[in-house]
Amino acid sequence: MRRLPLLGCLLLVPLTGCAGNSHAATKPAAPATRRVVLRPVTASGMPASDFTVARHPSELLSCGSPAEPSEAAVDPGIAHCFPAVEDALACWPASQPRQALCFRDPWQHKLDEIPTDGPLGRVPVVDTPSPLGLELADGSHCSLRSGGVWAPLDGHPELSGSYSCQHDEAVWAAAGKTGIDSSAPAWTVQVAAAAGHGPLRTVDVTAAYFVGTASS
Repeated sequence: MRRLPLLGCLLLVPLTGCAGNSHAATKPAAPATRRVVLRPVTASGMPASDFTVARHPSELLSCGSPAEPSEAAVDPGIAHCFPAVEDALACWPASQPRQALCFRDPWQHKLDEIPTDGPLGRVPVVDTPSPLGLELADGSHCSLRSGGVWAPLDGHPELSGSYSCQHDEAVWAAAGKTGIDSSAPAWTVQVAAAAGHGPLRTVDVTAAYFVGTASS
């Protein structure tokens, strides 16, 4: 019987491809994370255009003396106030004395006017701000942690929750860190159940929201 000549990898391309000529599908690179600065309050302590104000006269904030800067701010004059349960991570001095305008939710154009136990005075800006909110590739919204006690993560005692997310999940990070990997244009975070159970998974960050002061 006459032997057919071997054709090497040419006969295999439709089935498996050949080394050096493979065109196997690769996962497309995630789009770069959008960095958005929201400016809900003017320098004169007035709400910016399109922002509404809800008043909370029964609450009382303490912003420190001197005031503690907001971790999410890119401009000076924005404070982090307490108690932590109020989620007052970004507060501006209101036009009225001893009142603060606090921005709590990056996905709502709403401010809360809350009395303070003293004037805010001069507030510096942090060297490296952390986003007030994150929007993840799976559609979840995550908000910067204000404080309180969270459960530890199973198998990762060195991690704690840095952002609380929808669907009872959290971003987990080493102590003193945000847990955001910004080494590439598309940022990523490690997400697991806020209750501290289940495996960590890596999720892309589509948008990161910071705060600043409006010019007028």
